[in-house]
Amino acid sequence: MISDNGSSFIATETKAFLNRLSIKYHQTTPYHPRTNGRCEKFNGVIKISGIPFAEVALQKALHIYNTRPSEHEYSPHYLLFGITPKLAIPSSSSFYTREETTEETEASIKDLALRKIEKLNMLRNPINSVKTSQSYIRSLLAEQKAHSRSFSKGDW
Repeated sequence: MISDNGSSFIATETKAFLNRLSIKYHQTTPYHPRTNGRCEKFNGVIKISGIPFAEVALQKALHIYNTRPSEHEYSPHYLLFGITPKLAIPSSSSFYTREETTEETEASIKDLALRKIEKLNMLRNPINSVKTSQSYIRSLLAEQKAHSRSFSKGDW
């Protein structure tokens, strides 16, 4: 593992953990990004690629996982704290979500790929005006607000 001299990487607990797993560890020179350039480049890509949306999705997924009862009828939250969480919305187990068909999944994958290509093209072209960027972001946010679902007989 290669890292800078961040305090989380030079802690004694981290060193003991790495030794226990026989992981080789190398520290780079502080404030010298050329030493670990690939990692720094990847961090830059993550920052501009919209990963903050992934953080929100992860928080929602963890909330659903921690409050949803499992086969033994207790949620992880209940098992940890001994109380049922007070939710502002009904628990996720009371909702029914129809699974997507193969065609719907393929269509949403194609749609996602097209959006990513559009975003990459926009990032590659530094000549875009601020207004164009703002209208693009507004349209993406509007599209994310609602996803149409069709229900038919037998879905319930």
